[in-house]
Amino acid sequence: MTLVCFINGQKPLISYLKSLLNKGRVTSVALTVMSVMSLISLSFSPSLLANEVSILAADLKHQGNNTWSLNVTLKHEDTGWDHYADQWRLVDKNGKVLGDRILYHPHVNEQPFTRSLNAIQIPFEYIDTGETLYIQAHDKLHGWSENPLALDLNLIKAGRLQQKAP
Repeated sequence: MTLVCFINGQKPLISYLKSLLNKGRVTSVALTVMSVMSLISLSFSPSLLANEVSILAADLKHQGNNTWSLNVTLKHEDTGWDHYADQWRLVDKNGKVLGDRILYHPHVNEQPFTRSLNAIQIPFEYIDTGETLYIQAHDKLHGWSENPLALDLNLIKAGRLQQKAP
C-alpha cells in the first residue's frame, strides 16, 4: 500500500519534511512526524473504517386498509455499540416520515440483515399518482446515509413492490 500525504494540498509529506530539515527545524520535523503518525493510526481505527449504511433491497407489501409492511435489507460494517446501523425510515419526496424502524443493537456477525416494519400508512394519493418514496438508513457515527433507495410506487404489482439497489 502506498501512502501519499499532502500538506496544505500542495507538497508531498516527504518534500515538506526535507525542507524543514534543511532549515534546521529538527524539532518541528519530529513534531510533524509524530502528528502524521497519530493521524495515520487514527485513520486505521476500526470504528472509522466502517462506511455509511448501504440499503440493498426493499419489499413493500399491501396489508389492506391503506396500510403496508416494509422489509428493508441493510449492510454496514458494524463494529460494536459505538458504531452500528441503528435506524431506517421511509420518507416521501418532501422528507415527511411515513415509517421509522429503530435497530436496537449492532449486527456485527449478521451482514447483510433484513428488518421489517408493519402498519405503515401510505396515503392513497401517493399510490394513485405514483409517487416516489425513499428509504434512508442511519448509523451512529456517520448519521443518515447519502444514498437513499427510491421506491417508485408506479411499479406496484398485485399489492407488492420489490426493489433492489442499483
